[in-house]
Amino acid sequence: MTNLKLFHKQLLLVSVLLLLELLLLATLQILLIQSEQQVAKAEEAEALRREGDLMAQELYEASTSLVTYGLTRSEAAGRRYSSLAMDIPLKLEKTERMAAVFPEEKEVLDHWRSVTSAYNTATSPVSS
Repeated sequence: MTNLKLFHKQLLLVSVLLLLELLLLATLQILLIQSEQQVAKAEEAEALRREGDLMAQELYEASTSLVTYGLTRSEAAGRRYSSLAMDIPLKLEKTERMAAVFPEEKEVLDHWRSVTSAYNTATSPVSS
């Protein structure tokens, strides 16, 4: 390195610094992509949580409507139950599609499937 001209030494020094800067920028780009992926996954998880909450609420409403119908024989409660019983399997399918990116949630979805299996064959307690 002692027989290099000053210009070559400067060029070598600058090129090493530029190479290090390029390495830093590449690392930052990779980290940015990873963080964007994590944000997208977190948003999907939040949407899945909201959908699960809605499903739980509908299950509660359907159960309440069925009990109300059983106690009072109210046509409105029977129709409400029938309407909810038809929607629950569809909501479960939607939730399962949303949860496809979360394999760790399979056990929870299997539980929901067993809980809602009664709604798949639900018939209206009210005669049409």
